[in-house]
Amino acid sequence: MTRQEEAVARDDIHIPRPRLLVAFATAPLVAVLALALADIVQGRTNWRLSLGLIPILYIFAAISSLGVAVPAYFLLSRYRLVNFFTIFLAGLVVPVVVAAILRLPNPLNPDDLSGMVPAGALSACVFWAMWRRARMEQAGRQAH
Repeated sequence: MTRQEEAVARDDIHIPRPRLLVAFATAPLVAVLALALADIVQGRTNWRLSLGLIPILYIFAAISSLGVAVPAYFLLSRYRLVNFFTIFLAGLVVPVVVAAILRLPNPLNPDDLSGMVPAGALSACVFWAMWRRARMEQAGRQAH
């Protein structure tokens, strides 16, 4: 087993804060782009309108990510439970929580989840890929 693999197995790798911030900033952007692309492909809206709304929707997605996804990550990180499956599960759960909060005091509408949950899962996969790469690079640095 190499030193890098040993460090990964011990799970004592500290990911640099800038890399983590970039991953947290990119994940909601991916979700917004996926939702805009889905609207364009399905013909639900004008492509100019969808593309024009991306910056505005990104602000709301980033705020909800900051309020729900970031605490979920730090909770998972505290208990050393950060892996693909937990991040993916969080990507499925976070949009449901956000939709439920936005709907208060009304009940959750399943139509809200049809786009948000797949977009959340996709953004979770992107976050995990960025997190994993940063973690492996940091493990390589710590091994030397």
